[in-house]
Amino acid sequence: MKKVVLIRHGESLGQIARKNGISRRDPSLTDCFLSPKGIQQATELKGNAILNRYQFDLICSSPLTRALATCCLAFGHLAEERNKDYACSTTTFVVNSDICEIGGRIPENQGRPLNKVLRAIRKELGWCISQHCLDRFDFTSLPVSWPFHPKGRDGEENFIQWLRGRDETTIGVVCHYNTIRWLLQNAIDDVPNCHPIECILTD
Repeated sequence: MKKVVLIRHGESLGQIARKNGISRRDPSLTDCFLSPKGIQQATELKGNAILNRYQFDLICSSPLTRALATCCLAFGHLAEERNKDYACSTTTFVVNSDICEIGGRIPENQGRPLNKVLRAIRKELGWCISQHCLDRFDFTSLPVSWPFHPKGRDGEENFIQWLRGRDETTIGVVCHYNTIRWLLQNAIDDVPNCHPIECILTD
């Protein structure tokens, strides 16, 4: 049995596009960043009462920018603990494309090369996260062809089987609206940004 906490990323620029008079299909929103509100939401996760009840030994993130940025803001302090003292580290960070959002026709759900994603996060969040934070993320689970390798229909199921095969038992997952609904088998109607959802993954 594993304890899993699912977290939807902070509010994205894509979510507020229409309010700003921009179509969600505008190419400028390709793998877009968090909105200012989204940055605040993600930052506040660091002090979230639910998350602080757990000692996570595995943090998983989608490789889309809004999820990875949320992960850095919410859990970057754990990555920094790794940086200070590997011997005391208990948290592994893994980026997994099986928990990307579906709907590839919408630009915000289209991935970008990792070097562009990392550069954007360091540029936008350099004032509040360490420049070494992202160095602690393991990207080796991504397909060699990423981002030109679309998520398959069995992505979430593959992710669940991947989790079951790992040794870690307390897991945080930062991903997306439809991914979370699928993982929960549509048991909930709404998935607010940055609201942790506690789950149990059975064997």
